[in-house]
Amino acid sequence: MTRIKDLKKEINYFTMELISECYTYMHFHPEESDEKVNSVVADLVNLRNELIARVNNPEEIDNHKSLKAHYKKILKDLYEKGVSLMDKLGDYE
Repeated sequence: MTRIKDLKKEINYFTMELISECYTYMHFHPEESDEKVNSVVADLVNLRNELIARVNNPEEIDNHKSLKAHYKKILKDLYEKGVSLMDKLGDYE
C-alpha cells in the first residue's frame, strides 16, 4: 500500500500538472474566454482539496482491507475526475 505521504504528493503533483496544462491552453488559445479556463482551474483546486480531505479522514481506520480500498478509490477518483475536467476544457474549442 502506498504511504499516505506519497498519496498526497501524487494528488498535488497530478492536479498541479493539470492546472499547468490549463494555463498552457489559455496561452495558445487567446481567443477563448479566461473565465472558462479559470472555472476548470477552480474545479481542479476543489478536487484536490476534496481528495486531500478524504485521505486525511478515512472512514474505517481499523479494517486494513477497507482502508486499502479507500485509498485506491481516491486514486481512481483523482485520475477519472481530473481527466474529465480536462475533457471539459477541450469541449470549449
